[in-house]
Amino acid sequence: MRVLLTIVICLFAYISTKSEEIRLHTNKYIYGSIASIKNGIVEVKLASGDSQSVPLVDIIVVRFLGRVPLSIQSGSQEFRFIDGSRIIGLIDKNVGDEMFIRTSTAGSIDFDINKLNGFVALPMAGYVGSKADDLVDRVTYKEGKNLDYVLTQNTSLYPGLISKLARDKMIFDHEELLQTISLKVTFLAAVRLANSARKINAPWNGSPQIRLTTRDGSIIIGKLQSIEFGKWKFKPNWSEKLVLEIPIDEIVQAEIMGGKVQYLSQLKPEVSKESSILAPFQPYKMDKNCQGGRLSIGKRRFPWGIGVHSDSALTFSLRKKFKEFKAEIGIDAVVGKRGSVIFEVFGDGKSLYKSGVIKGGQSPKSIKAVVAGVDKLILKVTNAGDLDIGDVANWVSARVIQ
Repeated sequence: MRVLLTIVICLFAYISTKSEEIRLHTNKYIYGSIASIKNGIVEVKLASGDSQSVPLVDIIVVRFLGRVPLSIQSGSQEFRFIDGSRIIGLIDKNVGDEMFIRTSTAGSIDFDINKLNGFVALPMAGYVGSKADDLVDRVTYKEGKNLDYVLTQNTSLYPGLISKLARDKMIFDHEELLQTISLKVTFLAAVRLANSARKINAPWNGSPQIRLTTRDGSIIIGKLQSIEFGKWKFKPNWSEKLVLEIPIDEIVQAEIMGGKVQYLSQLKPEVSKESSILAPFQPYKMDKNCQGGRLSIGKRRFPWGIGVHSDSALTFSLRKKFKEFKAEIGIDAVVGKRGSVIFEVFGDGKSLYKSGVIKGGQSPKSIKAVVAGVDKLILKVTNAGDLDIGDVANWVSARVIQ
């Protein structure tokens, strides 16, 4: 009897660490393994041996249990794509506009360099990391329309044009020195590519797609084509020809975009307007507070949401597909009792919700607004008339519901 009980416990432990936790829009959960996908229907193999068919649009997220984070290899870069994807890898070379990199997620891959905003060196930390983030992620930057920018580890900023990339060095035509220079890749903190060279995809039409997170921290947005021999065959948005083969053991979670519930932190704002008075400029961040830490309000922490600093206005395109907006709002716990802001939600220019003054140290406040027929949703945060020190504001679990 004890032997049988031990076998059952071991089997349950194995299933618990190897199965997938599938969260539905109804907040119900299914535990099993995704076996296939066809015509928007996901087939799930349950622990009992039975199968269950689930429409992709009914799923919010699939979490792959038992995954251990992968350490970042020294000298790695995070390549940031225009569509919001981020892949961690090592530069191999470029041939014209074709970029070749090596990744732990999908092996050696190549793509059009003009699909990138740029890349940052890892690990990112401190002042240099903040400068690197700001350089690559800002919508506009100085003369960035026609020039590339290079940020070095000692925070020097070089304008010019990238001539060639290799594993160990970059050849760069320096605009101010009027000469070609060679920079060691290990000396680079970040590279921002010229806006005019970028090839922007057609706007997303809202059809279901998947946002994958892998063990090394990469985020890839696209569509799952099939599952074969323990690998997801995944078509990323940033390549017309490439199909990535990603081992299931490398996947941490798969968020469904364009389903019945859409978390706004999965999307890139159509427009972002941000400014500060006294506080340092701190651009919005997805699933983090604006300082890069975990989202928290009061004594609670949250996995999803948008971290901003006053004053901020983010515009999202809803395409009149959703009926209700929900979120919890508040000042991030990182600043204690400092900070005071006002949150406001607009739909097509009309105010749908406005908070009173929200102060640091308060518990999260649940809010909702009717967005039926709304095309453009704006999430706005302003200071409460007492400048902006400590105005680290969070829209946690911000989502729209069909």
